[in-house]
Amino acid sequence: MSDYNFEPNPKVVQQVSAAASQFMAGVKAAPEDPKDSLADIPGFEDKEHED
Repeated sequence: MSDYNFEPNPKVVQQVSAAASQFMAGVKAAPEDPKDSLADIPGFEDKEHED
């Protein structure tokens, strides 16, 4: 493996950076309280705060 040179595929790099940009935009748009967004996920159960 000593002769292995990593050259990233430009298409893959572009897809990853686009996905990262979308993710960061989603994080910025998310509610301040993480519990609010977790409660919106179908099937999510908050095991710490069960009534």
